[in-house]
Amino acid sequence: MRLAIAPGVALLAGCAFGGEAGDLGGEATASQSQALIGGSPAAPDYFRSTVGIGDVCTAAKVGPRLFLTAAHCVAVPRPIRGMPVPPDFPPNDGIAEDYLPGESLLIHWGLDADDPEQGEFTIVQTSIHPSWWACPLCEQPFLSQGGAADIAVIEIAEDTPQIPEAKVELDPIAVGTQVVKVGWGCEESINVDPSTLELGRYKAEDAWILPTSDIRHHDSPITDEQIATIDASYWITAGHDQNENFASLCLGDSGGPLYLPDDSDPRIVGVNAWYTFRVVTDGVSWTDWHTKTALDSLHGVGQWLIELGVNTSGGEDTPSECTCPSGCDAIQPASVPFMFQGVVDTCYFFEDLGYSVNSHSMVQVNLNGQNITNTWIGNWSYPAERDGGYYLYLKGQVPWSWAQATD
Repeated sequence: MRLAIAPGVALLAGCAFGGEAGDLGGEATASQSQALIGGSPAAPDYFRSTVGIGDVCTAAKVGPRLFLTAAHCVAVPRPIRGMPVPPDFPPNDGIAEDYLPGESLLIHWGLDADDPEQGEFTIVQTSIHPSWWACPLCEQPFLSQGGAADIAVIEIAEDTPQIPEAKVELDPIAVGTQVVKVGWGCEESINVDPSTLELGRYKAEDAWILPTSDIRHHDSPITDEQIATIDASYWITAGHDQNENFASLCLGDSGGPLYLPDDSDPRIVGVNAWYTFRVVTDGVSWTDWHTKTALDSLHGVGQWLIELGVNTSGGEDTPSECTCPSGCDAIQPASVPFMFQGVVDTCYFFEDLGYSVNSHSMVQVNLNGQNITNTWIGNWSYPAERDGGYYLYLKGQVPWSWAQATD
């Protein structure tokens, strides 16, 4: 499998090994060798909501005319460090010219990019999650303060009845949950020139959700604050470098859906976004990252997808729950500016939470159910409102446990 080069984001180029040779979901009809890098050829009826778009990314059909993919697949490149920043950057709300309204989008829905099952469709609108451009000059926005959700939706003008629809799962899943990675990425080399990138075969491989702490490996410079932000925004799966039985994302798999295993009821829990490597590596990832779609994700991705009209599953009761572990009857009203220091086990409700929330030395801090323990987040990264505001749960066990909300 392969991950598309993110415009303006310094991805490490290279394909990755993964999985044993063989088929997933039944007998595949691909005519090429079964010995491929990073996944097995998918069967003709296996998660067929998955498509290739253009020659660069993977996507999934999540509505009659809606396709889910990664933000970096459709965004303008970020300026290279040290280069002048163009005025009014980013242009077009950050959307690359190829994905503006009226442009043509090539969609592949067969088993191979060379199959005749492909066509050109007219783009009506491309929507990038607003957190992606919260820090326009950050080379790696998901590692910036407050993080970012690498997710986008493309709307086309024509119907595609030949492509089945999937649903986006709004409920969270647990560490250890089995999932399925899919993608149209490369398989021929671990070092691919992005300028020659072409999609290949549609492939798939089983995976399991890992603790986010697994991204800190081999002297990785990731900070505690970044771990907390990433945990709130991305699911983590193992790459082939970590376990030879697993597949790795590489160029071309970006935007691909992360499915729950039941292909008779295709539900998407994440979107292929990023990966990490050992310091010394041959281009095979140690972990793969997938943007969360749940309502409780840090940047309110689930609610944003609902507002765009995508097919969804679950989450029916989540928006009305107060998310306080001690129960909804123990809520204390509060307003910004707000500061607390000391031992605490209390849930506060804010109609307006101001500019930012910060904490340190806490056991647990939840914002509308999202874990933000001992990290700083700005209001552009707040999860979606619940009951017209924000539930902030604080649990601290030492006198110097501290939390603050500023205006």
